[in-house]
Amino acid sequence: MDILDFKPASRCYFMDLGLANYYLTLTGTDAATLSGTLNENFVYINLKKRQDFPAEIAFETPDFATYKGGEIDFVAQTLKTRIRYLIEVKKTNL
Repeated sequence: MDILDFKPASRCYFMDLGLANYYLTLTGTDAATLSGTLNENFVYINLKKRQDFPAEIAFETPDFATYKGGEIDFVAQTLKTRIRYLIEVKKTNL
């Protein structure tokens, strides 16, 4: 996380889930919120790595976007086929 890239009312992601877990635990985040936040952070890391060489996707994290009444966490588009995916990360009990 580069503090110079921070924008008010935006989401911040850690590139290390262990650090994310550590800092969220320090803030007193409840277990359900912690789990959901770490799941979303994991998806962010995966998508971010898919932008590296050789790039597979273009993606962005929209600010407070919704589609058909649901929240959208990420928008990813394949570079080959130009198919766009709206991604909402959910934590469920399996």
